[in-house]
Amino acid sequence: MVKRSSAVLFAATLATIAVVCHMVFGWYAAVDEAASHGESAQVGVYLVQWARDTFENLQSEFWQLAVQFALLAGLFKWAGVRAYEEDVEEVKAELAEIKQLLAQSSGR
Repeated sequence: MVKRSSAVLFAATLATIAVVCHMVFGWYAAVDEAASHGESAQVGVYLVQWARDTFENLQSEFWQLAVQFALLAGLFKWAGVRAYEEDVEEVKAELAEIKQLLAQSSGR
């Protein structure tokens, strides 16, 4: 079972590490920015800003993914229809050839 889900666990681990690193380094940036204004950083304010920025980025990524999916699905459907039509024509040609061979063999 672990082997089957190892890719998912690996991806989840990388995602978790990325989120934690983003949060930690963002906190240090918030502390530096607050210090440059002579203020102290507040965790609550930082978490709201971090969540807003993170979800804004994810929203953009999801829209990009949706557009890419729609374009690829359309491309695969178009290519699949063309391939199907070509296969049908090929089968019809082979069937005609078989009929012709049967007609020739029964005529002997």
